[in-house]
Amino acid sequence: MIDCPGVVYSGDDQTEEDLVLKGVLRAERLEDTTYYIPYLMHKAKKSDLEKIYSIDDWDTPEEFLEKFAIKNGKLLKVQKENKIICINS
Repeated sequence: MIDCPGVVYSGDDQTEEDLVLKGVLRAERLEDTTYYIPYLMHKAKKSDLEKIYSIDDWDTPEEFLEKFAIKNGKLLKVQKENKIICINS
Protein backbone atom coordinates (compact mmCIF):
# COMPACT_ATOMS: atom_id res chain seq x y z
CA MET A 1 0.00 0.00 0.00
CA ILE A 2 1.28 3.45 -0.90
CA ASP A 3 0.80 6.23 1.62
CA CYS A 4 0.98 9.56 -0.15
CA PRO A 5 -0.41 12.91 1.06
CA GLY A 6 -3.28 14.17 -1.06
CA VAL A 7 -4.23 10.79 -2.49
CA VAL A 8 -7.71 9.59 -1.62
CA TYR A 9 -8.64 6.04 -2.47
CA SER A 10 -12.25 5.51 -3.37
CA GLY A 11 -14.03 2.42 -2.20
CA ASP A 12 -16.97 0.73 -3.83
CA ASP A 13 -19.29 1.97 -1.08
CA GLN A 14 -18.69 5.67 -1.79
CA THR A 15 -21.18 7.69 -3.78
CA GLU A 16 -20.34 10.25 -6.42
CA GLU A 17 -21.34 12.92 -3.90
CA ASP A 18 -18.79 11.57 -1.40
CA LEU A 19 -16.08 11.69 -4.04
CA VAL A 20 -16.93 15.31 -4.90
CA LEU A 21 -16.83 16.39 -1.24
CA LYS A 22 -13.48 14.64 -0.74
CA GLY A 23 -12.06 16.41 -3.77
CA VAL A 24 -11.51 13.24 -5.79
CA LEU A 25 -13.79 14.59 -8.53
CA ARG A 26 -12.82 18.17 -9.34
CA ALA A 27 -15.59 20.77 -9.47
CA GLU A 28 -14.30 22.11 -12.80
CA ARG A 29 -15.07 18.76 -14.42
CA LEU A 30 -18.62 18.41 -13.10
CA GLU A 31 -21.49 19.04 -15.47
CA ASP A 32 -23.79 20.59 -12.84
CA THR A 33 -22.10 21.70 -9.63
CA THR A 34 -25.38 22.93 -8.11
CA TYR A 35 -26.55 19.31 -7.87
CA TYR A 36 -24.11 18.73 -4.98
CA ILE A 37 -25.06 21.77 -2.87
CA PRO A 38 -27.95 20.12 -0.95
CA TYR A 39 -25.71 17.13 -0.18
CA LEU A 40 -22.95 19.38 1.11
CA MET A 41 -25.37 21.38 3.25
CA HIS A 42 -26.84 18.17 4.64
CA LYS A 43 -23.34 17.16 5.80
CA ALA A 44 -22.64 20.52 7.46
CA LYS A 45 -24.25 21.59 10.73
CA LYS A 46 -26.91 24.24 10.25
CA SER A 47 -25.64 26.14 13.30
CA ASP A 48 -22.13 26.26 11.80
CA LEU A 49 -23.40 27.59 8.47
CA GLU A 50 -25.47 30.24 10.27
CA LYS A 51 -22.48 31.31 12.36
CA ILE A 52 -19.94 31.35 9.52
CA TYR A 53 -22.13 33.17 7.00
CA SER A 54 -24.33 35.18 9.43
CA ILE A 55 -27.51 33.94 7.78
CA ASP A 56 -30.52 32.98 9.90
CA ASP A 57 -34.04 31.70 9.30
CA TRP A 58 -33.62 29.26 6.43
CA ASP A 59 -34.91 25.74 6.04
CA THR A 60 -33.76 24.60 2.60
CA PRO A 61 -30.49 24.89 0.69
CA GLU A 62 -32.30 27.10 -1.84
CA GLU A 63 -33.38 29.53 0.89
CA PHE A 64 -29.85 29.64 2.28
CA LEU A 65 -28.32 30.28 -1.14
CA GLU A 66 -30.86 32.99 -1.91
CA LYS A 67 -30.13 34.81 1.36
CA PHE A 68 -26.38 34.38 0.83
CA ALA A 69 -26.59 35.81 -2.69
CA ILE A 70 -28.74 38.78 -1.59
CA LYS A 71 -26.38 39.49 1.31
CA ASN A 72 -23.41 39.55 -1.06
CA GLY A 73 -25.11 41.62 -3.74
CA LYS A 74 -25.31 38.80 -6.27
CA LEU A 75 -29.09 38.49 -6.34
CA LEU A 76 -31.78 41.12 -6.72
CA LYS A 77 -35.50 40.67 -6.18
CA VAL A 78 -37.73 42.41 -8.66
CA GLN A 79 -40.95 42.84 -6.75
CA LYS A 80 -43.02 44.04 -9.67
CA GLU A 81 -42.60 40.89 -11.70
CA ASN A 82 -41.95 38.62 -8.70
CA LYS A 83 -38.75 37.34 -10.33
CA ILE A 84 -35.31 36.69 -9.02
CA ILE A 85 -32.40 37.94 -11.09
CA CYS A 86 -28.88 36.65 -10.59
CA ILE A 87 -25.99 39.01 -11.22
CA ASN A 88 -22.81 37.53 -12.67
CA SER A 89 -19.78 39.47 -11.53
